[in-house]
Formats: sequence, C-alpha cells, structure tokens
Amino acid sequence: MGSTSERRRETRHSCVLDVKRINGRPVSETYLVDLTRNGAQIAGNFLVVIGDEISLGLPIMHATGGGTELEEVTARVIWVQKAHASPEELMRYRFGVSFPYPFKDIDNLLKMFRWREN
Repeated sequence: MGSTSERRRETRHSCVLDVKRINGRPVSETYLVDLTRNGAQIAGNFLVVIGDEISLGLPIMHATGGGTELEEVTARVIWVQKAHASPEELMRYRFGVSFPYPFKDIDNLLKMFRWREN
C-alpha cells in the first residue's frame, strides 16, 4: 500500500498574512494562510478562476532598514474551492497558487508574522 502522507519539495509554512491587493486592486479580508517557495494558499472573498495569472500585493520586510514595502508577486491559480461560511458572512473562497519562480523573499515575509512549519 502506498503512503497517504503529503510529499512536498519545499517546507510549508502556516501563517496569516494580509494580502493588500490582487491585480492592483485593494482587497479586504483576504489572507495568505499557507506558503512555500513554490506556491501559496489564499483565503478571502475574492473569486478567481483556475488558470488565471494574478498579481498579489504582499507587505515584505526588507533586511536593509527594517521597513516594509508592498511587493507585487505574480502567481497562477491552480485550484479554487468555496470555504465554509455562516450566512452572515460574505462568500468565502480558498485558492491555491503557484509561483513561476521560487519566492525569494519568503524569509523576510515570514519575519513579520507568527508562523509555524508543518
């Protein structure tokens, strides 16, 4: 029998990171909740379509000066699902994205937030 455990090439980091913009437009209540160098899972009220290429506006803490800047990161949507929500809440979605190249600033991004490695 084969193993049912998940195998990944990169370490997965659970985190809660505000996504400030998608495709250059401000978004609210949208969060990056899972991150690897090759992709991420995002939860929010922003609906996307599998195959879409999107731009994510993420606050990155830079090593020089310790300040933060909003950095645009390009990604492709690889899956989408409705998230469970109460009737009072906005429609919520979760979607997975892959980065076209390994995400270099992952360590600076994670410095700003509490996270744990899975």
